[in-house]
Amino acid sequence: MRLTPKPPEIPDVGGFTAENDLFELREFAERLTNVLERANEPLVVLLDGAWGSGKSVFSRQWAGLLRERGAQVIYFDAFQNDHHEDAFVPISAEILAAVENVLGDKDQATQRYVDGAKKVGVALAPLGLRIASRAATAGLLSLEDIEAGGETLKSAIGELAKESEKVVERAVAESLKKAKDSKETLQAYRNMLSELSSKMSEDAATEGPTLPTVVFVDELDRCNPHFSLSIIERIKHLLSVENVCFVLVIHALQIEGHIESAYGAKTDSRSYLEKFYTVRFSLTSMLEVSNKRKNLYINYL
Repeated sequence: MRLTPKPPEIPDVGGFTAENDLFELREFAERLTNVLERANEPLVVLLDGAWGSGKSVFSRQWAGLLRERGAQVIYFDAFQNDHHEDAFVPISAEILAAVENVLGDKDQATQRYVDGAKKVGVALAPLGLRIASRAATAGLLSLEDIEAGGETLKSAIGELAKESEKVVERAVAESLKKAKDSKETLQAYRNMLSELSSKMSEDAATEGPTLPTVVFVDELDRCNPHFSLSIIERIKHLLSVENVCFVLVIHALQIEGHIESAYGAKTDSRSYLEKFYTVRFSLTSMLEVSNKRKNLYINYL
């Protein structure tokens, strides 16, 4: 016997079926799709729902509906990628996979994207001051080791520290010199991402309205706080461009807790989060017709 419900079968194209649309949410997905069709600005949609409300199932159903309408859809599981230090690398890798699938890995636009993403990765990389600081003390020696080694060892460590300081100073000076170039690199990447998304949409065009490339970011509220905030901040400042829509599938109260954990308990986390999305929809409110839906689910189990 099964102790847990069997996951519903959700086709990649179409999404909703008579069997899996248990709570009759296709109409809700149709209305959300209408929003994407009519929007003429970069969109970040917040799909909010409590844990266990079926956000992941609904988002996969909606993704299938969008593919049926001709949209390019990218599905990013944040929880599976929260071992990364920065969110840009795994998200850009998912975008690259979608580009290669549509345009091919030999296409010039694909190669430009790879080159642009590399430059952005370099621009976002930390300077490495902590690494240099560890090098200044050889990274291997404790205070007791140094004291036991006598004046010769102390002198050698002192010279190493001075040389390391010079390296850090040169690195800082170079970083300041390249600040303008980095800003231009990031803007060039944004422009390229928007153009690339438009090209993919044209290649997949159907008879209906053209939809943007839609990137679902799921399981964001289950990640460690640092990575979840890195994702929403990277999306806002780097990836939110024309012809691309991000759908953040989250339990908003949990993300607000992440914000307070990172910036302090007195932070107005709700207002802070509002800066990172365009429009917010509540899946929980769509399910609050209660008794009928409860009986449907019990019968399904």
